[in-house]
Amino acid sequence: MGVKGMLFIIVALVLVEVEVEVVAIDDIDSTQIALDGCRRKCGDVQIPYPFGVGKTVNGTTCFLEKSFNLTCNSSSSSLTSGNVHVININISQGQADMLIFVSKYCYDNIYGNTSVISLPHRLTSSPSFTISSKDNKFISVGCDTYGYLNSFYNNSNYSTGCLTRCYGNTMEIKDGDCSGIGCCEVDIPPRMRNVSTQVGTFQNFQSSLAFNNCSYSFVVKNDNYTFSKAHLENLPYEMLPVVFNWSVGNKTCKESFNRGTNTCKGNSICLDAKSGHGYRCQCKQGFEGNPYHPHGCIDIDECNTRQHSCVSDHNCHNTNGSYICLCPKGQSGNGIKEDGCHKKNFLPLFSLGLVQDL
Repeated sequence: MGVKGMLFIIVALVLVEVEVEVVAIDDIDSTQIALDGCRRKCGDVQIPYPFGVGKTVNGTTCFLEKSFNLTCNSSSSSLTSGNVHVININISQGQADMLIFVSKYCYDNIYGNTSVISLPHRLTSSPSFTISSKDNKFISVGCDTYGYLNSFYNNSNYSTGCLTRCYGNTMEIKDGDCSGIGCCEVDIPPRMRNVSTQVGTFQNFQSSLAFNNCSYSFVVKNDNYTFSKAHLENLPYEMLPVVFNWSVGNKTCKESFNRGTNTCKGNSICLDAKSGHGYRCQCKQGFEGNPYHPHGCIDIDECNTRQHSCVSDHNCHNTNGSYICLCPKGQSGNGIKEDGCHKKNFLPLFSLGLVQDL
C-alpha cells in the first residue's frame, strides 16, 4: 500500500472576552452623615449621627441617645456637650476629641493642699463614654509635685498617678523630657469613668518657689503636649484635648439583635464595646459612610479612587464592596500590577502526523 499522509489539525482554544456588568447600588449622598433636617456641622466640626443637636423643625430628635445630644453656639461656632468643647467626632473609630480643663495648684502658704478637677460629669458618669487608655496620657508638671487620676464606678474607686521631685535642682530638667524631673507621665488604665484629676505638692515645695510656683495635672491626647522647662513657671494651657471612646446601647451585639434594638444599618457590622457597655457599628470592608445612619454604608469605588491593584484605572471594574481587574482586549493575564497582562497568541497551532500503511 502506498503511503497516505493524514493532516491532523489541532484547533487552538478561542478565548472569549467576558464583559462584566457592575450593578451599582442606588446613589446615596455620601455627605449625609446627619439625619434629614438636622444640623450637619457646627463651625468646622461635623456632627454625625448618632450625635445630633436638638430636634428638627418637625420635632424629630436628631440624636440617638440623650448623652449624644450636643449644643451648637452659633455666635462662636463651638460645639459643646454640657460645658465641654467637642472638637472632633470619629465615626469609624467610635471616638470623640474634647477639650478638658487642666488641674492646677499654686502655692498660697498652706502646704499640702491639692486642687481637684472633675472631668465633665455628663460624659464621665455616662457608661457610653470612657477615656481612651490607648490614645491618652496622664501627665503632672511641676517640682516636688504629685498628681492622681481617680476613677469611681460601680461603687469602686481606683487611681493612678505619678510624682516629680526636683529639690531645687534645675540642671537635670530638659525641654521635651517628661521622665520624672519637672514632668512625669503614666499610661491610663482601661474603662475609667466618673474621673477626676488631682494635683498637690510636697512639704519642701518652698525650695522650688524661685522658678516653680504652681503644679499641674491633666489628661491629654498622645502627641498633643510637649514639656518645656518654661512650663514650670507657667503652663500656657487651660484646656487640652482628650480622646473619649463612645458606644451606643446598653446591650451586647447579640443581645441587641435578639431584642430588635440594634442600630447598625446596611453593609455594616456590630462590635461589642471594649468598655463592656453597649456596642459600636463599623462599615464592612469595601464600604464607607455612616453605619448608624438610615442609609447605612455605601460602596467604595476603588477604581475611581485608585484603591486597587490593577495595572491601570481603565482595567479596573468596580463591584459592590470590591473590584475586579481585567486585561485590555487582545491580552490575557490576571490584570494586576504584579503579573500584569500580555498579548495573546492568536496563531493556530498545526501538527502534521504521518501514517504509513504497509
